[in-house]
Amino acid sequence: MNSIAKITIPIEKLYQSINSPETLNAQRLTANIQPIESQNQYTAASNAIAQVNAAVKAIQDARKMVTGPLDAYKKELMRIESDATEPLQTFITSTKAEMLKYTAELTRKQQEEQKRIQEQASSMAALTDQLAEVSIQHNHIKGIRTIRRARITGEVDWMKVLSVLFGSGMYKPEDLTQNLLKAMEKCGVTAIAGIEIYEEQIQTITR
Repeated sequence: MNSIAKITIPIEKLYQSINSPETLNAQRLTANIQPIESQNQYTAASNAIAQVNAAVKAIQDARKMVTGPLDAYKKELMRIESDATEPLQTFITSTKAEMLKYTAELTRKQQEEQKRIQEQASSMAALTDQLAEVSIQHNHIKGIRTIRRARITGEVDWMKVLSVLFGSGMYKPEDLTQNLLKAMEKCGVTAIAGIEIYEEQIQTITR
């Protein structure tokens, strides 16, 4: 493909129009502005405007002859640019739309998961039977008994553990929050969802 373009610009025609006798005469008329006080002066002013208008039009026409090829070349360059960038712009637009769609879907899933966790936490009592209960079983041999214990052997479903503890009535939420504020301060945690940090005035007794 030939990447070199040659444009002929007849710029001399513009200079010819600017330096034409008609333009020079119009320039002289603009230097001789006088107040209109008679009919003859009014007629002369009208004729002067016509001559100056003619000079302006001649210069503009000459300029169009110069810039015409440039305008056509610019238009062709813009068409080439558009053909090259249009699919790229389409990609950007469609990809951004997909990104927004993904973000919206991710937000929806996060909200659903948060709702599920809240619902699960509110129905902890119903999940107590899903964890093996700690109990003491007596062996048939006199003086020997078997004790069942629980220990951590892998990744723990702490939500289910809490559901069992709270559901059995052995623990209450207050048992966990008793030292929570001090633990949060040690860990640098300022807020936890569902936990309110508040101040309470208590009566102190001094002796």
